[in-house]
Amino acid sequence: MALKFTSNELVEIGRRVQDARVAKRMTQEYVADQCDCTTKHISDIERGVVGPSFPVIAKMGKLFDTGVDYYLYNTAGYVSDRMITADISEALVNCDTDTRMYCREMIKRTVAYSELLAKNMGGKKK
Repeated sequence: MALKFTSNELVEIGRRVQDARVAKRMTQEYVADQCDCTTKHISDIERGVVGPSFPVIAKMGKLFDTGVDYYLYNTAGYVSDRMITADISEALVNCDTDTRMYCREMIKRTVAYSELLAKNMGGKKK
């Protein structure tokens, strides 16, 4: 089933696909194998040359732990939070206990500072 997109939408979808793939540290070859398509097809999607079929984009959503809506509608807030959490966990997995505790403390202080700034500015934190 072919989905119809404008050329600008194809470029944006491709960028989001590439961002998700890179965030998960996957190669185009691996993604192509998991999505039952060619590496060239994944490359063409990422460059905005072609649009993904629904079966391919659904497989990407599962593979990258995102929803299809992330690619089609740029629901980045939900996806980004999950990717950021995964990246932080992965970065800390090989650290010693002291380093992990230091990082935890820095995150707590950063969050507290962000909340203080938001409160003083009268706005919402992002």
